[in-house]
Amino acid sequence: MTRRRAVVVGLDYHARFLADVLNAASKGWHLRAYGSSRTGTLRALLALRKADALICFGGPAPNAALSIVAKRFNVPVIVIWAGSDVIKARSNPFDLEMIKQERMVHLAVAPWLVDELHDLGIEAQYVPVAGMNPGAPVKPLPQSFRVLTYLPEPRRDFYGEALVYEVARTLPDIEFDVVGAGGRSPDAPQNVRFHGHVSDMQTRLDNCTVLLRQPEHDGMSVLVLEALSRARHVIWNYDIPHVRVASGPAETLAQLRDLIAAHAAGTLELNEGGREYVLSHFSRADVAAKMAQTLDWAVDEAHGRHSVAKRRVAISGLGLFCGDVVRHAKELVPEWDARMMRTNSRLELLTSAATMATSDVWYSIGSAASDRLLHRLAGMLGKPRVIHWVGSDIARLAVDPELRALLAAPNVRHLAEVNWTAGQLKALGFDANIAPLPPRTHSNVLPPLPEQFTVLLYVPRTRGDFYGQPAFERLMKRLSGKAIKYVIVGGGSIDVPPGVEAENLGWRNSLTDLYENVSVLIRYTPRDGLSLMVLEALSFGRHVLWTQPLPFVRRIATYEEMERQISSLLEQHERGELHAQAQAAQFVRNEYLPEKCISAIARSWDEAAEGMLPVAPAVQTP
Repeated sequence: MTRRRAVVVGLDYHARFLADVLNAASKGWHLRAYGSSRTGTLRALLALRKADALICFGGPAPNAALSIVAKRFNVPVIVIWAGSDVIKARSNPFDLEMIKQERMVHLAVAPWLVDELHDLGIEAQYVPVAGMNPGAPVKPLPQSFRVLTYLPEPRRDFYGEALVYEVARTLPDIEFDVVGAGGRSPDAPQNVRFHGHVSDMQTRLDNCTVLLRQPEHDGMSVLVLEALSRARHVIWNYDIPHVRVASGPAETLAQLRDLIAAHAAGTLELNEGGREYVLSHFSRADVAAKMAQTLDWAVDEAHGRHSVAKRRVAISGLGLFCGDVVRHAKELVPEWDARMMRTNSRLELLTSAATMATSDVWYSIGSAASDRLLHRLAGMLGKPRVIHWVGSDIARLAVDPELRALLAAPNVRHLAEVNWTAGQLKALGFDANIAPLPPRTHSNVLPPLPEQFTVLLYVPRTRGDFYGQPAFERLMKRLSGKAIKYVIVGGGSIDVPPGVEAENLGWRNSLTDLYENVSVLIRYTPRDGLSLMVLEALSFGRHVLWTQPLPFVRRIATYEEMERQISSLLEQHERGELHAQAQAAQFVRNEYLPEKCISAIARSWDEAAEGMLPVAPAVQTP
């Protein structure tokens, strides 16, 4: 039987490990791992032509060039999330939204990563990937109690360096062996020994009594499984069978003292339960069989997929909005095949140029200034382009005459979300049709306002001043004696005065459940496009304070107006007279249905592909 072939990229060590496991234990698949260097990526690109699957060990996705070539040859892409990659994805939600719309199979190496990815809007399934061999006969525990831990440079702080040193100082008679790149740390106590990078990990495990692992975040650690397979005890901050769970110095110290006492009394035995668990649940044969089954399913699903798209549109720009447009387009305008473009590297730029060249239309959202090379290529090819302006990007256009000249080309069409941004473009010499981007969430019911008066604020990680952070802090201080709860989203920080009830939720992929629990949204920006948060809050019947004019919104131009409006709403709430805005919710449902918004956007693609002149606005915002 001919074995199917897979190209494996991503985290070099894990990619090679996975390839070794399947090549040794699977009769149906042969995997070849390629390094993460530029040369390795180029070799992987060439190998994709004859591959059956592309596996990326480490999320959120392989290099865009690999994704594009894989799609070209109908090769399914399987992403295996390892652990710390989930943290990185959480910190870059805009790019993640673009990647989520590419048809990839997502796997997680640990059950808890499935839940974490779900919170990010990625549906993954848990599949064990660390195949263990029984290895040499297990040796008895060493006569001297020894602790092994992994603290590699330059990420020792991530792997719990401070905790290890604190515990080691408390137990000066116990030897702590540190493996991982790097030399001795000047902060380490004398009973901590550093061995650097080692190639004899099985021997190191056999010479220890317990493996101590306390990282900030983890997947299904191969080192933990290896330690259990050697019948060693493990202290970890994740709960799997036959592991001692501890989080923080106090719990870790308690677990170590318990083991030390048993060892001194001569009652500490090998962790045979841990060894049996690993060899029965993570044997190489079982891991290879489950992974091969998943790969077979992905290939069969890719080959069975029939596209009805008649035209292709290449999409670039702000990831959050691009991802939403692609998601809706797949469902609502199947006659268009929406393809994402990423331009974070030269290779990605090259393959994105190929995607754009083979598409009927190039559509970009909110980042016209960063696409000049692609724009010049589009001009050379006569490729029609549709630019969707979202507000802040117009400010860049106003001060950049070179960009204005570049975008005045006859192959470029313009869209604005709302009448005031269309007016701003008109003043700069550009006619734009109006087509709102679809809200990310909406409510079909009208939930009542919460019993506690709650204010929702948006403060992003960057440009906090632009989004009203100083005004919000002033508001909290001025109304500190009032019964108001504040909820902050966006990933930024805010200085909450003492005595004020506030909860900073950071970045949230979805605010659906949050809108139900707030009374009012404040959006305080000097300029803005058609804020999707405003539309979403209105769809839930929530009250909105905003600097822009829109039906059912209380418009505020100064801080004083913000404070006055919040005080007025609070007084109504305290009198029992503040209710959800039913008419506002109906207004959003009527005017900003995803079907209506996407239809207007797709119409602009049709017009661009057919070379039609701009027509009257497709959607007129009240």
